Amino acid sequence: MIAGAISSTPAGQSTSMARDIDPAPRSFSHSGMVYRKGELSPTGIDRGWPHQIALPAAVLLNGGYKVVHAFCDDLSLCPRGHTVFHNDQWWNVYCFADAEHAEKFMGRFGGEWFDPRLRGKGSNWARWKK
Repeated sequence: MIAGAISSTPAGQSTSMARDIDPAPRSFSHSGMVYRKGELSPTGIDRGWPHQIALPAAVLLNGGYKVVHAFCDDLSLCPRGHTVFHNDQWWNVYCFADAEHAEKFMGRFGGEWFDPRLRGKGSNWARWKK
């Protein structure tokens, strides 16, 4: 190195070591989607919260979202849900670890049982193929 030159490499570290350091957060790609470390994947949700209820998105309008989530405070609701589209209508899918909780939710708000195997793939990820 030239005397008096400024280096971006920390003292005592070779330039090859400095190139190996990646300050960006870790993420991985699966089927074109990028997931952050620790983020729940759709497969992880389906395994951990297999009892899923699809509720028409219109139910959540005009304060319905707060009512639904307040009701779910003591239930085994997954922290992350998803949406699907079927028959010109959007549906929010609520995922539960306990079948009893899913039935209790459906008894209060209606909706339909959702089978994750009927969720679209790839560019049709939001299609509900029932």
